[in-house]
Amino acid sequence: MNNAFLSGRVRGQMRVSYTAQGEKVILFPLLIEEGPGTIDIIAKVPRGTVFDHRNAGTHVMVGGRIIVSGSESGRSIRLEATKIEWMED
Repeated sequence: MNNAFLSGRVRGQMRVSYTAQGEKVILFPLLIEEGPGTIDIIAKVPRGTVFDHRNAGTHVMVGGRIIVSGSESGRSIRLEATKIEWMED
């Protein structure tokens, strides 16, 4: 089973886009504080959900599946989040 839980800080501005079906999708880089660096987080957001935690440095915990794409020479890794918990500092 491919499940991962990561915690860290948002490292940059959160980007918002929409699918052809009108679903909101967010994408942001997560700086893993006790790990190798940064991983991109992508998540579909339910309608009506408002994110007011778009600032860099916000602490967050995410859960989902690791997605690997590309070839050996140009591989990218991201986490497709199914759960996002914004943490208090």
